[in-house]
Amino acid sequence: MTNLSGQVACVSIVALLAAFPLALIFLHLYRRAVLRSMLLTSDAPAEADPAPQPAGNQIPLQIAYLDSTHMPPAPPQSEALAAHMARVPWLAGLLHLIGVLGWAAMLTLLTLLSENIDLLPGRFLTVWTIFAWPAVLVVNEVLGSTRPLRWALTGLYAAVLMGLMVLLALISPDVTLLSFAPLIAVYIIVPSLGLLFFLNPRIKAVGPLVLTFTLSLALGASLMLSLLSAWIAWAEARPASPAALAINLALGLLGANGLIVLTLLSGAGMAGIFGWLVLLLIRKLYENHWLSDQNLQTDSVMLAFTAYHAIFFSLSGLGWALMALLTFAVYKLLVVLGQSLLSLLTTPPPAAPRLLVLRVFSLGKRSEELYNALSLHWRYGGSIRFITGPDLLGRTIQPHQFINYLIGKLDRQFVRSRADMENRLQRANPQRNLEGRFGISDYFCYDNTWKIALRRLAATSDAIIMDLRGFTPQRAGCIFEIRELIQTIPMRHVLFVYDHTTDLPFLQEQIQQAWHNVPAHSPNLHAQTGPVRLFRLDGVTPGAVRTLLSLLCTAATT
Repeated sequence: MTNLSGQVACVSIVALLAAFPLALIFLHLYRRAVLRSMLLTSDAPAEADPAPQPAGNQIPLQIAYLDSTHMPPAPPQSEALAAHMARVPWLAGLLHLIGVLGWAAMLTLLTLLSENIDLLPGRFLTVWTIFAWPAVLVVNEVLGSTRPLRWALTGLYAAVLMGLMVLLALISPDVTLLSFAPLIAVYIIVPSLGLLFFLNPRIKAVGPLVLTFTLSLALGASLMLSLLSAWIAWAEARPASPAALAINLALGLLGANGLIVLTLLSGAGMAGIFGWLVLLLIRKLYENHWLSDQNLQTDSVMLAFTAYHAIFFSLSGLGWALMALLTFAVYKLLVVLGQSLLSLLTTPPPAAPRLLVLRVFSLGKRSEELYNALSLHWRYGGSIRFITGPDLLGRTIQPHQFINYLIGKLDRQFVRSRADMENRLQRANPQRNLEGRFGISDYFCYDNTWKIALRRLAATSDAIIMDLRGFTPQRAGCIFEIRELIQTIPMRHVLFVYDHTTDLPFLQEQIQQAWHNVPAHSPNLHAQTGPVRLFRLDGVTPGAVRTLLSLLCTAATT
């Protein structure tokens, strides 16, 4: 059993080391393929832009400059929706915390029983707290934590753990603080270092998928090598058997090294088929809303820690290892029950508004930061849509999109024509997943279809936010979008965001031109559509996000 646990540990390490560079390579290739396709044109017949019919807007342009301290009062319906979006992520984090604590309690109980250690309260609480370390990682994933919040949660956990260790050291003369160092190193530091690779924002969208496949390959090769070893041992005890003759023939043809290589390749190949089927199953579950990006991440963390603990339990026997693996079911059961209870106790507002996110693509990480903050909250009350660009390409990649790329069907993701866009909008009927969150719809566009997608998304969205931070004459690629929104969408549904990097006079000039040249069918020829709203966002802080939610909920429900 010791050899088995060591073999499994080695296989896991090999899979982990292989998965990280593979994930980086695949993401780079995926990004390059998508960006290259965006420069192409669809083979559908070209469609001319509708000819504008300026009416000469007689309504004076009004621009409302807003920030976190200056904003209009929100209607009760909008405030209720914003409050729901702001509250539910914290409740979801609490549910996952309870699930991890239950998992850790079961592991602690199994550990003490398997080692025949007395179940003393102080000892149980301390080991339980050490095993509960994944709670910090899981809650951070659920809350989409910013760096200050991550450090705050980590510091809170460290303070609780230190307090318990000091208390146990005071009441137990045979226990010192240093005696906990091996436990902390083995059960917190070592597994966390491995997972840090896959919690990295650059690859965590596809990390679990790549790790699933590499782990399948490594386990298949290892198991096949074990079978070969057992077969050789059995054949050596029976030199006249057909098995012994087959082994001798294989050794004569391939040699010892050749036989080992063939065994590893055949094991990896058969397991690779299984791993690929698992990836296809993940794609199907995701497309049918049985799996989400969030539970893919949190379940991956918990499965990794569960498997890691099971390796140590295997030293005490196969039964203990199997019971350790079953603790993952305890975690999932507690989370699912909690989510069911949460759905009964917190009735969300009836509206499920669709939010369209537009932005200056060159913002990079700043665009990603705002998207993450909005996505964390908005998806508990409505869906999010956007046109895929280089800024969010790695962050928003979904399992089915990545797998489509791997099987050579990336073109499935791209809007090819107006009719194709209409079909995609009809299929993208927003519905909640098992976690109570709505999905995201990202639209890949060719060079001659992005305007089609923009017009249809804007016309069918309930609220639109356009991030114009960094908008200058040198970065003026958003002028078409600004004019399209002002000329065709009621301004009460639109919120423009700017900061100190925005050339405000240039932006005002573009708004003025678009406002003056609205076509005859524009809804903004009526005064009740509201002013053009510009929100100053100097940082994605909790207060600013709360204000944005309130403004967007007002835009979506009025």
